[in-house]
Amino acid sequence: MAASELGLKVLFLCPSPMQTLPAALQDGRASLDPVSLKKMKFVYPRSVEELLGNIARLHVQDRVPPNLVIVDGLDRYLCAEGEGAGEQQQQVAAHLSALLHDTASFLSQVLTGACAETPADPCRRCQVIASYSLSGKGQGEAAIGDPTLSVVERYFPVGCTLDREHPSAGAQEWRASFSGSPCTVGRGPQLGQQWRLTFSPSGAMECSVISEKSLDAD
Repeated sequence: MAASELGLKVLFLCPSPMQTLPAALQDGRASLDPVSLKKMKFVYPRSVEELLGNIARLHVQDRVPPNLVIVDGLDRYLCAEGEGAGEQQQQVAAHLSALLHDTASFLSQVLTGACAETPADPCRRCQVIASYSLSGKGQGEAAIGDPTLSVVERYFPVGCTLDREHPSAGAQEWRASFSGSPCTVGRGPQLGQQWRLTFSPSGAMECSVISEKSLDAD
């Protein structure tokens, strides 16, 4: 939603439709900008084959391609069972991640020609955000012990890890930390910095930097 409000086109890919708006948006439904909503496209490919097809066709679907591609639930597309499932899952993860990377690079070239703004303008780039759930594993444990995630991370220059913390007064708290290539420093949140996201029962979100003193206390 934030990207569309900046005038950027957003493509949201997910295995199943969202049943309701996120809690943080429900109270502000009346103030949602219809123009911004039109810049968001929701597609629900049910299998990894359908997802690969949707991504592969992005360069021919619209005259002006999306500036942001969001793949929600990447882990749900990469699930496999049976003998040899782990190796097969990693191969599919590599194929899908490489396709996302190459498609974003190609679409960025298309957008460079389509936009008449300055080279630094975000409308000249296509970027990708993918979510990968590691539920059921401890903090840090999953990132080290999940070989499929390790494959995916090779294609994404920056990673954001969300760890759930103990709730207080009915609120939900998450700790966010960023990691990745040193070349990405200065283009977003500082690598190594940690943030705390707090969601109130009403859905309102607050974001704050976790100080080094607090990290030492933990």
